[in-house]
Amino acid sequence: MIVSIIAFASIIIGFLIVKDFMDYQVMINEFQNKYELTGIKFFIASIYLIVVNAFLEEYFFRGYIFFNLSNRYFAYIFSSLAFSVYHLSNFKNWFKNDALIIIPVVGLFLSGILFNYLDSKSKDIYNSYIPHFFADLAIVIIGCFIIFWKIEL
Repeated sequence: MIVSIIAFASIIIGFLIVKDFMDYQVMINEFQNKYELTGIKFFIASIYLIVVNAFLEEYFFRGYIFFNLSNRYFAYIFSSLAFSVYHLSNFKNWFKNDALIIIPVVGLFLSGILFNYLDSKSKDIYNSYIPHFFADLAIVIIGCFIIFWKIEL
C-alpha cells in the first residue's frame, strides 16, 4: 500500500510540476470531441481505466512480457520501455512544447521498472496492479478537475 500511496502522490505532484506547460484546451477537446467522453461516458471510461485497463496492462506488460523473457536485465528494460511507449498516444498532444513529452515517458519507464521489481518478488502481477490502480485514479481525478470543472490546478 505504501507504493500505491507513493504512486498516487507522484502523479499529483508530477502534474503540479508540469501543469504550466500543458495545453488544457487540447486535452478538453480530445476528451469531449475526439473521444466523446462527457458526463456518464467519462465516468464509465474512468472506471474501466482504473479497474480493467490497469489490470490488462499489468497482465500484458508484466505477466506476459516480463515473466516470459529469460534474460532478467532485458526483461526489465524491454517491458518497461514497451509500457512507456504504449502510453505515448494518450498524452502526445498535451504539452505546449513537444520535447516535454519525455517527462511522462521517463516516469512511465521508471514505473515499469518498479512494477517489474514488485512482481518479481511475488511472482504475480498483483503487487504492481494495486499501485497502477492508484496512479490511474490520480489521473482520473486530475482529468475531472480539468475537463469538468475547468480548473487548471
